[in-house]
Amino acid sequence: MFSDKHVLILSGISGILNLITCVAVAITWTYWSNTLNTCTGSGNCECVLYGEIRGSSFVGGTPLGCRTVTYTSLALTIVSFAVAAVYLIKIRNSQPGSLHRSAQSEEAIAQKRFTCRNKQRFPLLLKIVAGIVTLLMFVEAITLSEGYWQTCNQYKTIVNKVLRASGDLSDLVMDRFSCSTMYDFMDFLQPDPILRYPYTTQYYYPRRTTRINTGYILLASVIFSWISVALWSAITIFVGFCKYK
Repeated sequence: MFSDKHVLILSGISGILNLITCVAVAITWTYWSNTLNTCTGSGNCECVLYGEIRGSSFVGGTPLGCRTVTYTSLALTIVSFAVAAVYLIKIRNSQPGSLHRSAQSEEAIAQKRFTCRNKQRFPLLLKIVAGIVTLLMFVEAITLSEGYWQTCNQYKTIVNKVLRASGDLSDLVMDRFSCSTMYDFMDFLQPDPILRYPYTTQYYYPRRTTRINTGYILLASVIFSWISVALWSAITIFVGFCKYK
């Protein structure tokens, strides 16, 4: 049994999770942008996602990864809350007044519920929106996950150098250290580039005054993004194959 209420709840939860993902990625992007943007030439490498080793230093990825995740999450937040608001209004308008509640038959109440065996279908617009949103969420989740893992795996080489690891110790770093541990190393060991006038250190490098848990924030974002994919996949499946009166 799938109803308007389920669409409201699932889309509302997805909106909250996407909003958290958007804010979390934006925070880490801003936090690391000046520190990681040290690539030579005219390129921009300020994104904490898709970080890589260039020469002997670690730099961030192109802004495209962070922009894709941040702006897509923001757009999906708006769409999810919009769908939730539409169905909230629909549910409120479908509720009879107290004077008419007793006159409403059980058959009329049942006709407002969705099943997979009735004749009419979910609105075509909702099917289209659900399909597009699910696809965009999948792209966002893939981009965020790949960026998270690439930065983690690349930074293991940096940690190996810092620890001067070899043999079993090197294998331990490369094979057994978790990504959370790698981001902890990054939070404490990644140096800031030489500051150029007229910027002040406190303004240009917020890491000097505030330290965030980058690994925890990004991992939570990855988890929330995949939960959102699951929620909208459920909505898409139900509205695509179920019918309602």
